[in-house]
Amino acid sequence: MPSAGDKVAGLVTHVEFVDNTCHGYVQLCDSETVENLSTEINLVGDALDPIDSCSPGQKVIALFSQDGTWYRAIVEGEGLEKVSVFFMDFGNTEFVSMNDIRQCPVEFVNIPGLATKCNFRDINANGQVWTDSEKEHVMDTLVNGEFMVEILESSKSVLDVRLYDMENASKIIQIGKAITRSEQKPSSIPAESLQVGSSYNAYISFVGSAIKFWVQLKSREDDLNQLMEDLAEYTSTGQPLINVSKGTNCIATYSLDQAPYRSNVLMVNGDKCLVQFVDYGNSESKNVSELMLLPDKFKQLPCQGIKCSYNRTKIDSNTLEEKLQELTSADDGITLNVVSRSDDGYVVEINQIEGQSSINVPQNQFKHEFPSITLELEQTYDVCISYISHPGKFFIHLLENATELDQLMSKLKIAFASAESLSCPLVGMSCLARFSDGSCYRGAIRSVDSAGNACVFAVDFGFEEMLNLRDIKELPAKFLTSPAYCIQCTVDITKLKESYWSDQDILVLKNLESNVALIANVTSKRGNLYQLDLFDTRVEDVDRYVNAEIFGNANSPSRPNVEVKGKMSKPQTSSNGFISAKIPPPEIFSGAQELVCVTAVKSANQFFAQVTKFPLSKIAELQSKINGFYEKLSANELNNVPCTPGTFCCTKYTDGGWYRAMVTSTQGQSVEVSFVDFGDTHILPVRDLKQLKADFQNLSQQCILCQLTTVDASLNKKDIEKMLLNSVIEVRFGEQKVATHKPLSSSSDMSWEHDGTDSYATQKLALSDSVEVEVVFVTNPSEFWCQMTSHTAELQTMMDKMNEVYNSLSPNDLCIDQPEIGLPCVAKYSEDELWYRAEILSFNGEIEVQFVDYGNSDMVQKSAVKKVKKEFMTLPVQGIRCGLNGVKPNDGNWSDKAIEEFEKLTVEKKLSVKVKSFQAGAYLVNLEEDQGKEDIAVKLVDMGHCSILPNAIDSMASLSKDIPSPYSQISVEDGSVKEVFVSWIENPQLFWVQPVEFQEKLDELTNEIQEECADESNVESATNVAIGQEVMGKYEDAWYRAVVENISGDQVKLRFVDYGNADTLPLASLKKPKDKLIKLEAQAIQCSLAGIKPLQPGVWNVDAKDIMESLVTETVSCEFVQKRKNVYLVRLKAGEKNIADELVNTAVVKKEIQSPVKTSPGKQLTFSYQIVFSKGSVEKVYVSQIDSLSAFYCQLVKYETDLVNIMENLKTAYAQNPVILKDLAPGTPCVARYSQDGELYRACVKEEQAGGIEIHFVDYGNSEVVAKDQLYEIKSEFLRLSPQAIPCSLSGASGDLTKFQELVLDKELTAKVVNMSNSTAVIELFDGENQIVVSHSSPAQELSFPASVVPVGEDIKVYTSVVESPSKFYVQLADNEQTLNKVTEDLQQLYANCGDCDLVMDPVLVGNVCCSKYSEDGAWYRAMVQSVNDSKVTVLFVDYGNEDEVEKSAVKTVKQELAVIPPLAYKCSLHGITPADGSWSDDAIAKFESLTMDVELTCTFVTPSTVQLKNGEDDIGKCLLDGNFAVEKESKTGELRFAEQPMPKGEVAMYVSHIDKDFFYLQMESDEDKIAEMAEKLQHNCAASEPVSKDKLVVGFHCVAKYFVDDMWYRAVVTKVKGSGASVRFVDYGNCDEAIQGNLCELSEDFVDAPLGYMCCLSGIGQWSAEQKEMFETLTLEEKLTTVFTGQKGNESCVTDRTEDESGLTSESTADSGLPGTSKTISTVEEPSNLQYVDLKEGQRSQVFVSHVDSPSSFHIQLESEKSLLNQLLDEMFEFYESDEGEKLAMKNASDNMICVAKFSEDGSWYRAIVVKYTDLKNIEVQFVDHGNQEVTSISTLRKLNSSFAVLPVQAIHCALGGVKSKYEEWSEGTKELFTELTSEK
Repeated sequence: MPSAGDKVAGLVTHVEFVDNTCHGYVQLCDSETVENLSTEINLVGDALDPIDSCSPGQKVIALFSQDGTWYRAIVEGEGLEKVSVFFMDFGNTEFVSMNDIRQCPVEFVNIPGLATKCNFRDINANGQVWTDSEKEHVMDTLVNGEFMVEILESSKSVLDVRLYDMENASKIIQIGKAITRSEQKPSSIPAESLQVGSSYNAYISFVGSAIKFWVQLKSREDDLNQLMEDLAEYTSTGQPLINVSKGTNCIATYSLDQAPYRSNVLMVNGDKCLVQFVDYGNSESKNVSELMLLPDKFKQLPCQGIKCSYNRTKIDSNTLEEKLQELTSADDGITLNVVSRSDDGYVVEINQIEGQSSINVPQNQFKHEFPSITLELEQTYDVCISYISHPGKFFIHLLENATELDQLMSKLKIAFASAESLSCPLVGMSCLARFSDGSCYRGAIRSVDSAGNACVFAVDFGFEEMLNLRDIKELPAKFLTSPAYCIQCTVDITKLKESYWSDQDILVLKNLESNVALIANVTSKRGNLYQLDLFDTRVEDVDRYVNAEIFGNANSPSRPNVEVKGKMSKPQTSSNGFISAKIPPPEIFSGAQELVCVTAVKSANQFFAQVTKFPLSKIAELQSKINGFYEKLSANELNNVPCTPGTFCCTKYTDGGWYRAMVTSTQGQSVEVSFVDFGDTHILPVRDLKQLKADFQNLSQQCILCQLTTVDASLNKKDIEKMLLNSVIEVRFGEQKVATHKPLSSSSDMSWEHDGTDSYATQKLALSDSVEVEVVFVTNPSEFWCQMTSHTAELQTMMDKMNEVYNSLSPNDLCIDQPEIGLPCVAKYSEDELWYRAEILSFNGEIEVQFVDYGNSDMVQKSAVKKVKKEFMTLPVQGIRCGLNGVKPNDGNWSDKAIEEFEKLTVEKKLSVKVKSFQAGAYLVNLEEDQGKEDIAVKLVDMGHCSILPNAIDSMASLSKDIPSPYSQISVEDGSVKEVFVSWIENPQLFWVQPVEFQEKLDELTNEIQEECADESNVESATNVAIGQEVMGKYEDAWYRAVVENISGDQVKLRFVDYGNADTLPLASLKKPKDKLIKLEAQAIQCSLAGIKPLQPGVWNVDAKDIMESLVTETVSCEFVQKRKNVYLVRLKAGEKNIADELVNTAVVKKEIQSPVKTSPGKQLTFSYQIVFSKGSVEKVYVSQIDSLSAFYCQLVKYETDLVNIMENLKTAYAQNPVILKDLAPGTPCVARYSQDGELYRACVKEEQAGGIEIHFVDYGNSEVVAKDQLYEIKSEFLRLSPQAIPCSLSGASGDLTKFQELVLDKELTAKVVNMSNSTAVIELFDGENQIVVSHSSPAQELSFPASVVPVGEDIKVYTSVVESPSKFYVQLADNEQTLNKVTEDLQQLYANCGDCDLVMDPVLVGNVCCSKYSEDGAWYRAMVQSVNDSKVTVLFVDYGNEDEVEKSAVKTVKQELAVIPPLAYKCSLHGITPADGSWSDDAIAKFESLTMDVELTCTFVTPSTVQLKNGEDDIGKCLLDGNFAVEKESKTGELRFAEQPMPKGEVAMYVSHIDKDFFYLQMESDEDKIAEMAEKLQHNCAASEPVSKDKLVVGFHCVAKYFVDDMWYRAVVTKVKGSGASVRFVDYGNCDEAIQGNLCELSEDFVDAPLGYMCCLSGIGQWSAEQKEMFETLTLEEKLTTVFTGQKGNESCVTDRTEDESGLTSESTADSGLPGTSKTISTVEEPSNLQYVDLKEGQRSQVFVSHVDSPSSFHIQLESEKSLLNQLLDEMFEFYESDEGEKLAMKNASDNMICVAKFSEDGSWYRAIVVKYTDLKNIEVQFVDHGNQEVTSISTLRKLNSSFAVLPVQAIHCALGGVKSKYEEWSEGTKELFTELTSEK
């Protein structure tokens, strides 16, 4: 091979394109050598016989398909039918049939390949990747061309070369962008190249998303393993990386395994950097100092992590990502199909996802064809070592396979005698071999030498041996199905070479070979290579850790427990579809001695515990998967779980997480479950149980029920809890007792809740139950007993009878001879000598009992304890054990004073208790008196006896008082985005941020405070403090400003206002700040994260805070969405990560579904939008209120949780000092107290009556007259949920109201909407499969046909059924022909014998669906009533489209089975044409009929109602155009736009829908119904719409966009383009949002009406301050305003002269109100959407000037007719901006796409412009919007655009020359100059 500096002649034979560089193959020998070799090969090629098989790496000769010539080749691998070969003398690759491959003759084998791989130094793409035209140019220039080749650099595998012209040796061949040596990067790791259209076996190494994941080729597995070994060896002496910059290759260790990996630096930030592991794809943050230099020798292997994006598929992205994640652990890997190249990777498909079977793809490494045994990570196995090379490479057997292997070896020995000899051994071939020990083994041939001997690998044992051919035979096929029984392993996956290990290391393992049973724990894996921890357990009670002996490490981990695995049985399916689940028992064994953590105490001798050695990561991983799966299920999925004790299931715990559980008992519709991994019990409704998915059954139960063999009889359950709960203790297991084997019976469950006849029935409360109780016994506020007052009489009756019976007994009657702990009994209380039901707690001479109906306990004599009679066991236990929810004692234990105060507050009082959760045998409750007005917990907090738990702050809203701060807040505008530090987090909805821009100010403030307090004696002490007072407190030896939040004795709780954290300090340590410190703003802003809520209402998951803290460790982007009192609702982003989304994905919070943008406030619409039904929809409902069969209300089941949350929050929010409602106008929303239960509900005012105010409860439907003082103003947060009561009417029913109530109340039903009458839904109700009918009248008359699904965008075959004109005709889908025939046949059968009195439709109403007899053929067809005239009815036949007038008797009700099929005729209009003469002529209609009737047509639905038709290749529309019957319909510049918005006249009633910076949006009261109807239609129309193409996303584009908050579609206009998405403004509302491309779709003609939101400002008013904006919002929001429009600023901005509400707000009065009221303030325009744009119509001819040219495909024009207006505008602008007034609009900063005014450098004039981008810190690129040219200018030359200069539409119209395109990728400079010359100044 030539060396560096040589110049030789060469022929380029093949080129390849990698990124933006070019590689290829060059023949560096004379042409005669190539020709002679080719001639000799072709002389023998045809004479050779085809070969049966070949293997990767084998040299062959192959027939090239393009010239039919034989060439030498190397086999790369096998495809589906062909073999991939590399032509070694030319460099190209091809798939060749086996028939075209021959064995390479020996004389040609050793001749080196004549093509040398080269990197062409000066052949580069112009951009980041090669374009097709550039590739074509390179191919034409280089391939088969002769050049002088200069060798620049030489390595083992590739030459770096420069090509010169053969005739002019100094002329360098250069293509594309020249790259100088100084510009070249240091040698980098090349990318792995894949062939488009090829398939590869691969592993998925890392998944970021469905469009960003990485794979590794199986064929490179050995190369990568070798590289990893070499890297590990190198790093012990490696050099640190000195110069770290973006793109640098390096070595970095991965934090999880501390192994070194090749890496690439993605980003550098100070001493931190982000690196990507290039062979795997994942990234990690590292310290710069940790990186090591990557020598060039490690850069030869291409990057093994190949970036991929999945090809577009019907699988949704979340499901696709889950499938990719699952495949990362696929031991057999995947089959990867390369579809195309992307910018930085490949677009692929995967057979395992697409449902295809895997194929064998060529591999360049040794592989045998036997199945492999796979091991699972973190699992343990019984093994023995079969063969040892060294600790980095040895082989094991699973002991469970020993019998199978012995049997196999016996059969192999017999089979060898009769097996056929192996005539031609090939590498990789399976065989049957006799080794030197005389035994016969299954083998795979590793290599073959020239003498015919073969190296055979024993696949069942792991050793190999060189054998003579006579000892190798063909392996019978029956032996290929058993797996290879040996498994290759290592003790360190980074040390696979023998050189790492000493003889002593090897000896340790050698001593364990073959005959020692070991326990192996799998700790890591790479393909089929496993890293193990090995344990030798031959010595009893001693676990010998083998790895420690090898590594010399004394720190041995605990031995993992061996899981005894039996055979898997198929899950059994019950009759109701439930698949029974089984969870393996805990991994413990009799005699084992383990450390356990006690999680719950069940009785005096039973407790639950978790074994500490079990890795927490297992249960954490399982919990993550369980939560991810079950959170996505609907309420009705996987919920048919039988309530049989012992049934395994999955359900929610009180923290909102999903957990594995087992049913332990049932009572009615409630069940008690035990959480098998934690030990807690929980009572919940049956409907909350879900089937346990099979994937979640594999991990054994993590919590163990332990029973003490002996226990001191004097100890009770409470004593055991104090001793053991949450403690780690050592236990030795005897006989195994596991709760999950069967439900606990009375013999094993020692609590007082017994089953069967020897157990009391228990009194159980459901979550959120609110009941009246009396507290009967108090231990402390965390443990007390209540009785329900509703059962008082029943308990007293039983007590009287029981005392009568037991007082009559003799001393020897019903005695208990052998007391047992937990035994039910009757005992005499020593204080009153009465008998009470009880349970035995302990016994030791005297017996300790607990009185189960009261909770207290007593020591009594044995004679005072009797057996309980069965008759006294039926009443459920009346003592309910409770604890206060959400509070904790201050010092960890309740003081005597606290207990005394609690007793005073509760004993002998009727209280209300609301259950929040059930934990450790007690209900955690909110305890209230006076109908919820007084919370007991509140009083205890106020008294200083306790504090609120951090994760219960939201559920204890009544405990958290709004502490006014004496410090002012930093003012932040709604919608602004700032970089912030998150300084303190209580939970995701209570945290503080510090703006980065104020950090210097904060540092100065902190230093000033320290200086002030340096001499504490000079600072005044804060002696008398009150809540809300400003103070200074010391935190970690520094002083900070604070506000007092709570005072308890001499301890004061402070909130540090500049950071947000809190602390409790002694009163004596506090200081008083000076006035100047009080006046400075608090630097921490209190925030709440938008879009999330806790998993369990009011209670935050304990991990939520920690996870959020981990996400915001550095600065984050904070969008201040809205200020609510003193708290900002915000969105946070850390880089590209949305913090709310990340929290939702980790299953610690859930997404909050917010209401959409409000339409007009006022009346019932203040409750967000009204839920709107659509005809044909089906919903699960509850009937909440019945007035009659035609007037009742339903609630949607899917919103049940949201309504429960509202009810809970209402009670908390209105617990103290609610504001009485003053506005009693009809329709006013409010909160009202319902007389029947005293609870608060959302309502609206109906009318004022003599006895009070009649109100309507909007969530239930009932009405009531209430006193005025029972009505309260509703808070804005309770308006977001739509009113839940939906007015309904039962379809076709009149009958017994009582029967209807019995059938529907308190049931979950299915409602089908058959019609809509105004706002009332006419519905059919179903209970399961049975329709609810209460009369004999037919419900069919209210039926409606379901909507037809329109296949928009698809080409389908159709027939025209009826033609009225090209603008109105009907088509039938050819695919529906069988359905139509079946419907027609059924109709004739069902109605043929129908008499006049059968199926009568009465009354016959317009819009009714029916069946009607067609007058012309007497047949029955489905129809719809169009009009009714006396005895005649006009009907439309919905399956054909024609109409007929028939007698009423010929109209019948349609039967249910015929009403469920959508109409089969589609009403259509021909797209893109209109009549030539304004209306369709008879000739035009006749022509259209002749073209379309009685022929099969191809139809494309452009919209749901407009179509394109083709008859074969003939376009019907074009035929009508060619015949002059039609003309093309005018289209607005190729896209639909909203109609021009007219300015309202006179006084108009309006509502403010949105307030922006200096303007606001109004909606007309009269447009309310129109807005609601528009919203409903948009959801239906856009559901199946395709996203808008990226090239149409330009500023000003009119479209439909999905709003992020409510996931609904609204009309919008693009205001800014961002990547593949855009910023939009919703034109009917005024608010803005960010939308990705997938959430944007094009307008259809149905939605081009003028926008319904009017952009306005007050007359004469300019810019607003934040305070003025807030005051305007207070005065106008949710008020009906009388508005007068007096003028316009631009096309969209309407100006109001007088805007007033009932309180008299006018623009003239705004000055007194603090609003701007002077015309001196100049209004400005910043957003492109606030400008008008010239609208050209298609086909319009205009006189224009070309104002600027980029190319013929991109230039700008100006209309000649507008030239004088533009000149006038420019003169006015020059005069204004050269004045002092114009100087006031100077800009300090700018942002992309901002509208401004810029001074043009060439003439010094001022022009309207738009900011393109910052080119550096000081300069900005702008485009002049009226001319089209661009310029880079200083920000000092920019001014804000005075809104008065925004009236004239933008004059520069962006155009492209039609009908032409460049021959090349881009227009040449000469062409551009010619076009400019032809168009300029003309």
